[in-house]
Amino acid sequence: MFPPIGHDAKHMRLAYDRYQEPFANTVMNWDTQAMRSAPLPGAKQIVVKRISEASTLDSALWKKAVSAPLRPLDRPPPGTAKEPTVRIMSNDTHLYLRVEAPVPTKESRDRIEVYVAPANAQDAIYRFSVGPQADSKQQAATGLIADPLDPRFGKFDPDWKGDWSYETQVDSASGLWVGPIAIPFKTLGVDRPNPGAFWRGNIAHTRFVSGQFHRSLWSAREETKILDDRNDFGEFHFEAPTVQPK
Repeated sequence: MFPPIGHDAKHMRLAYDRYQEPFANTVMNWDTQAMRSAPLPGAKQIVVKRISEASTLDSALWKKAVSAPLRPLDRPPPGTAKEPTVRIMSNDTHLYLRVEAPVPTKESRDRIEVYVAPANAQDAIYRFSVGPQADSKQQAATGLIADPLDPRFGKFDPDWKGDWSYETQVDSASGLWVGPIAIPFKTLGVDRPNPGAFWRGNIAHTRFVSGQFHRSLWSAREETKILDDRNDFGEFHFEAPTVQPK
């Protein structure tokens, strides 16, 4: 294809920004690939603390990670004094998340849900769900089924299986249920993120008591209705490793 007589290639690319031809900065010249990869304006963010060793439930490394609150979507249950919080760390092989939530009551049913959308995993979202019991692990994934005629297309598939671990501690003295989760990067089908990279995701805590749901979410909007809406996802920003002085 060649430009019409009297016009050049810039004209065809709508690259001019002059009188009656203000095309250069319009939607027709947006770099949509770069925009999809860029942080969203106003998105909730949390720094993923970079560590060099493996982390456990009682690891002192957790104190170095940023603690972010989960805000209630519904009215909190009566008598709830503590709001859930989350901390995130990573090393060369794993993503670590530690959620602290109020101790479950005898009448309540409680769960923590983690949603992870790796940057280079296309449309894949992974869900990791746990309760106060050590054997309460559940997992699911969406975006891995490409066939639109498959009944699992566009839905979380509970048959997806991945390698990950979970520890739990219910401490009545502190009033906290602590639930660290360790997810290998290979389980998500990706390599370790580069320093400065970011993933999208969310963290939720749900309590069901007296016939009512009480939900808290790390990243939410005023109109948020469901926990797994990707439009609500915040950003996990991976920290660069700290250089130790010689």
